[in-house]
Amino acid sequence: MTPDMAKAVVDHSVQYGRREIATTAKVLAAVPADRLDYRPSDRCMSAGELIWHIASSDCALLNGAVDGVFHFGGERPEGVETPAQLAEWYTRNANAALDRCAAMTGEQAAKMVDFMGVFQQPAAGFLTMAFNHSIHHRGQLSSYLRPMGSKVPAIYGMSADENPFAK
Repeated sequence: MTPDMAKAVVDHSVQYGRREIATTAKVLAAVPADRLDYRPSDRCMSAGELIWHIASSDCALLNGAVDGVFHFGGERPEGVETPAQLAEWYTRNANAALDRCAAMTGEQAAKMVDFMGVFQQPAAGFLTMAFNHSIHHRGQLSSYLRPMGSKVPAIYGMSADENPFAK
């Protein structure tokens, strides 16, 4: 990938990513604070595990694209205990990571980055990977919401609970 191509991928991904971050934050915030232990089966993450996985992994992937190294997991920051607080933390930190991505030069965006010894790709590719990962798990989380007694926010278009097109 040439530096010009990589920078174009980053520029597009940053614009796209801002919308995805806002949508993901709505889904995170929709999780009832008293249902964080909910899981649809023993093979699934609990809602609490899943919301932290989404938020922390998005930030790790975006920052890793810039830094060339990935740091996953870790503990939730102090004071981030409810889904609403996590949605605020996520919005702030994912957008800050996206700002760092936007500042990459074409050469930085085209630089090959190793993903934990599994594969390598240009740094720009990790922005797409971050949002694909987020969308996948956001869909998983949205399927938890109604069984937990919550409403499903509009994600792409409307949901049965939210219609952004209604006047």
